[in-house]
This record gives sequence, structure tokens and C-alpha cells, in this order.
Amino acid sequence: MDEKLLKHMAKNSLALMVLVIFLSSIISNSEQYKIFADSNQIKDDITGKNKEVGAGLPINKNTGKTGDTEAVNTSIRGLLGDKYLIIKKPDKTIYNINLEDLYMDRRIRLTITDLKEDKFNGTSIARVNQGYEFDGIPNKDTADTSVPVKAAKNEAEEKLRPYNASLSNDLKNKNILVPEVISATGKVTAYGTEPSKVTSDPVKSFNINYEQDKSSSLFTATIEIALDFIYAPILYQDDEYIYIDLKRPKDVYDKIVVIDAGHGGKDCGTFSQGEKYYEKDVNLSLITDIKEILDQEDIKVYYTRTTDKTIFLNPRVNFANDVEADLFISLHCNSSESAQPYGSEILYNEKQLGQGFESKDLAEIALEEITDVTHRVNRGLVPANEMVIVGKSKVPVALIEVAFMSNDEDLDFLLKEENKKKIAKAVHQIILRAFKEIEKDTE
Repeated sequence: MDEKLLKHMAKNSLALMVLVIFLSSIISNSEQYKIFADSNQIKDDITGKNKEVGAGLPINKNTGKTGDTEAVNTSIRGLLGDKYLIIKKPDKTIYNINLEDLYMDRRIRLTITDLKEDKFNGTSIARVNQGYEFDGIPNKDTADTSVPVKAAKNEAEEKLRPYNASLSNDLKNKNILVPEVISATGKVTAYGTEPSKVTSDPVKSFNINYEQDKSSSLFTATIEIALDFIYAPILYQDDEYIYIDLKRPKDVYDKIVVIDAGHGGKDCGTFSQGEKYYEKDVNLSLITDIKEILDQEDIKVYYTRTTDKTIFLNPRVNFANDVEADLFISLHCNSSESAQPYGSEILYNEKQLGQGFESKDLAEIALEEITDVTHRVNRGLVPANEMVIVGKSKVPVALIEVAFMSNDEDLDFLLKEENKKKIAKAVHQIILRAFKEIEKDTE
């Protein structure tokens, strides 16, 4: 065959091969995009970009921008802390929103009324922690694990990098000191007192439910969100978004008190002769009057229970520790096998020493105020570190045994409504006097 013709055919073959490779590449890329688009990817309502649903991991932005937080109203942004939620509204309307803080369960509940459509969904809720963003369904595998990530130094470094090492290993490797707290489940978790050191999705799970009014056809949405810790949630909204700032309680409230109505639910506590009256009910009945008085004070009061609910001991004392309460008061009634003993006594933590206002200081005030209104015998202070509520408390604690249910005279006193109001006033005075002493220590 002619050499010139062979060279010409070779050139044509090479060109054909290049064309085939080029077309194959286009087809391959097109097919990859199709698979990507047809998998669990949806369009981000906030940024307009595609994102994975259900990962619960930081959003990996290739733009070096702040992602969802670009949409935050600048005036509201100035009010938000390092950790918050952004909920995209399906329409540009100011909603009627009720925010409930279900703090003993580490949950918040939003009830939104008069909605024209039922369009809140799993992609509506974005979360921000230390400038890093999370979206979709929270990742169950990492729900209890904080994910430390290196803070971006400039725009080129602002891509998020998931870090899969366990918290304990990472803290060991990085020499990051974060206080540990025993949670209600018994697990050791990091409390965000040094939030710049630990970054993770603050949301563990969420549920969205709808009810439709048949007459108006309007919807009520209930959004319940389980959080990784106890926060003081603050609600904001504009035309496009709902914002929930998740702040450490101590950063919001100057004075924090936890009041515990002992026992409850399946745990009846002690009882009167013939089991006609149960301690759990008497303890709870005191809360109504106490709350009515304390609601008038500039004091944040958390109640471990306000209903007949079973709550174990560890969650109660852990809660007081977690919110760094200034005062922890647990209300109880006493009992004896004999009907003779009567009067009031206060249990305290004798190991709280050298930390300013201590458990014994609170107990002394409590004993004075309670016996002043009961006019029953003063049975004194009782060291009780062996008791979970008292012994595990890291904050000033006083467990008040108001009176004996096994004694007829004490029981009569406990059951009268006028005396319950007196006890409530005594608790009020205990708190006011305690804060005066705390203020003296800090001067």
C-alpha cells in the first residue's frame, strides 16, 4: 500500500480514537450526574444547591462561603451565638409560634398555627455550630459523638472536613480539655463550656407532625427537636426563616435555681398510715404555690417535674449540675415506722467545702425558714452524701424533709392548703436569703 496513504489512514484513526475517548468521557460524566441527581440528593431550599439528605454531617461547601448562614438576616445574626438552628419557612409570613423548652428531656417543641400548607420537612432545618453547618436527618451513628474540626483560617480553608475519630481519642491527641458530665443515660458527654474546641451537630433527631382544621383547612405544625445538651433556647423570626439560638443557660440567666419535687409516677415515696396519702403527691402539690411566687422574681427556675411523672434520681441531680444551678432544692416528706417522730430536718452535702456558698450554708438557711413556718420541732442538719440527690450534686444542695407523713399532726399540717402556701413562702425566703449570701461572697 502507498506510504502516503498509510500515513493518512493513521492520522484518521488517531483522530477517531480521540473523538471516541472524548465522547465516552462526556457520556460517562453525564451518566454520573444523572445517578447523582437521582440518588438521595435534593435541592437546598436555602442555598439553591444540591445536598445530601440524611447524612447529618457538616455540609461540604466547595465555594468557601458560609453556606446556609448567608441567608441569615444581618440584624438577627448579630443576636445569635455560636450555636443555633435555622428553619426555612415555606412562605414569607410572620407565624404564630409557641416555643416550649422540654428541658428535662433535652428537647424543644415548636407549635406553629394557621399555616396554609404542610410544607415543613426534613430539609427545612439547618443547624450551625461554631460556624459549621449541618443539615438533613441527623446521623444516628454520630449523634452522641462530638466531631472536632479545625477552624478555617481563610476562605480557601473553609471546606468542612468530617473527623471520624472518637471524642475521647481526639481529646487525647489534641490535648483539648473539655469538662465531662455524666448524662442522664449514664454516658460521659462533653459539655460545651469550651465550645470552640468541639464541633458537632447539636440536633440528635426531630419530628414534624401536622393537624388540619377541617373548617378552615389551615394546618398546625408541631416540630419537636431533640438536642445534644441543655440549652436556653431563644426564638427569632423574619419573613423567610425561624431562628432558634441555643445558648448555655449561664450565659442567659444571672440566677438559676432547680427545684425538685421528690419522687413521682411509679415512685410514690413514703406514705401515710393506711396509704391514703402518698409523698409524691404532697411534694408535687407544693410546687404550684412555689411557682406562683417565684414567677414574680427575676430568677430562672427549673422544675424537675410539674406532673406525676417518673424521673429517676440521676437525671435530677445531673440536670442541676448541667445547668450550673446556683441553688438546688429538693422537697420531700419524712417517715418512720413509729408514729412518734415529727418535725423538719435538712439533708446536705458535707463534702462541698472551700467553694464559697456551700450546701451546708443553704441547709442552715432552709432549716431556719422551714421551722419558722411549720412550728414543728427542729431536727437539725443531716449530712447525707450517701444519697444520690445530695452526694452527686456539684452545686449547693438542700434536701428539705418538711414533716413526717407517719405522724398525724405533721400530716394534718402538710395537707392544709394554707400551710402549703406558708411552705412556698418559706422556700421563696430561702432562695432570696441564699442569693444575698452568694452576692456577699462575690463582692
